[in-house]
Amino acid sequence: MNRLIPILAWVVISVWCKTLQERDVIAEDHRIIANDEEECQDAVPYCSKIKDQAGSDWSKRCMNSDILQDKCIFTCDMCNGENPSEPETTTQQINLSSDEVEECNSDVHSCECGDPASGFQTFVIKICEDERCFTVYRPTSRAGEKLSVVLSQNCYANDRLSGLHMIKEDTDENLSAARYGYARFGLSTPDGHWTFGNDGVVNTEIPMPCSEEDSKDIPYVRAVFNFIENNPDAFDVSSIYAEGFSQNSMFSAYIGFCFPDKVVGIWQGGSGMALTGQLPNLPACQGQCRASVYVNMTSCDQCIEEEPCTECEYWPIYPCHNKKRAMIDCLAEYNNDFISVSREDPAASSATYMYSKLKKEGHDGRLLRFAASDDGTVPGGHQNPVNKAYWQVGCLGITPSCSTECESSFLQCVEEGDTITADSRTETFAACMELPYFSEELYGCTASCAPTLEMLKASEEPIEIELSRENFGAVDTENIPRPTESMCTI
Repeated sequence: MNRLIPILAWVVISVWCKTLQERDVIAEDHRIIANDEEECQDAVPYCSKIKDQAGSDWSKRCMNSDILQDKCIFTCDMCNGENPSEPETTTQQINLSSDEVEECNSDVHSCECGDPASGFQTFVIKICEDERCFTVYRPTSRAGEKLSVVLSQNCYANDRLSGLHMIKEDTDENLSAARYGYARFGLSTPDGHWTFGNDGVVNTEIPMPCSEEDSKDIPYVRAVFNFIENNPDAFDVSSIYAEGFSQNSMFSAYIGFCFPDKVVGIWQGGSGMALTGQLPNLPACQGQCRASVYVNMTSCDQCIEEEPCTECEYWPIYPCHNKKRAMIDCLAEYNNDFISVSREDPAASSATYMYSKLKKEGHDGRLLRFAASDDGTVPGGHQNPVNKAYWQVGCLGITPSCSTECESSFLQCVEEGDTITADSRTETFAACMELPYFSEELYGCTASCAPTLEMLKASEEPIEIELSRENFGAVDTENIPRPTESMCTI
């Protein structure tokens, strides 16, 4: 029997829960009204399951649904004849003990402030005369828990909450945070671009330009780390990750290797490292020209022709060996992403350049190169792989990997579903991952186990996979010996 049928059944239940007041699908009313002689009961047996699916929205749904009030009187806590009250906000209060940081106030600060009732809190940092902000999403369903941290960079958001996905709890990014138990930190800048170290000059003599004099964004990031460390009951300082796409991917690497004792893993989507004199030339000619020079040019070709950077070798940073801990760095790109990959030679790519240096320095590099699908339904280009959130959790190992029993039952679920096109395969993958089906119907699967590489390949199989230390997911990367070919160490 096709395994897609039970998946669709769960979807139908979910839709029915949300539109219950419009559909007459419940059996005849046999509610027993509560009084001194009679017991208060639900009219139907489905109420507790609907409540589990609704989660923190349950009380609100009871308030707004006449049918739920009628059929689920006990589960809606209405046995005393009163309507359910709005649930109290359970977001854990974050300790503002750092002098550098204050909570956002829209009457005082220029930053757009998040809604704490939905788990979003915005904080403001004063650096010299500049006002910088970051927003934290702590899933309301995880109130009181000590959470891992994922730093999500987006300079193009210009501090806007919408660009950081810090308004709605039901985005893919925030649903993943709630499921896998981590807090999202949205980092941005009013400039619309990040400032990298030493005017963009990185070479053998200065492989890691990470001082506060090198980049005005270093004090900002340092203040964020201080904030995390000042709140040890809320955040797990041993489990901090950085992720981003394109320029934000480069900044994630910059953060990770500038603060290697704080960050344990990096996700770089759609970029990796620029090598001077090698294609592709990045959008702002990084690695080929100084940043201060390029702003006065009309094109990268003009800059290379008229005033090339003779001191440059790499960009944005060189990943020197860390004697304390190797860095997990997941690099993902499509081979037709002509921001990250050369049009002339698909083997020449910023992701492969970074991977080769990671391997040379003993880091835990994980290279995932994809191609557009043959049927054209997954076009590739300058974007993350489909089902990005699962790839990030699985590759970085934010939670322990799923068991082999779970992997087997999950793969069966996908292969028995609709895989006619590449796009439908990714949708079937997502349906099999959906809760509560994943944890209740698939043997050996738990809600928060991280998908394995084999499971992720069922969504979209990379054309090239390179694992510098043969690892995928959570591993111990401490005390890795320095390779003989290593260029530098910290």
